[in-house]
Amino acid sequence: MVKVTQEQYDAILWHLETYDLMACLEFFHRNDGVIRMGIRSSNLRGELSDEDIATIWLDLSKAEVVK
Repeated sequence: MVKVTQEQYDAILWHLETYDLMACLEFFHRNDGVIRMGIRSSNLRGELSDEDIATIWLDLSKAEVVK
């Protein structure tokens, strides 16, 4: 099981229904809490690896939503 927040789960689900895995991974890479051009992005990625995201993408039942 991959532990995710509700926000992470919702983002993966939205990309699953709307785009492809590569777009989803890019979205999480852009939202990694790093400051770019003076603006800090939200840290939506958290501790998730690309493998974690792909695992959930392939099988939503592998996700465990935590608070």
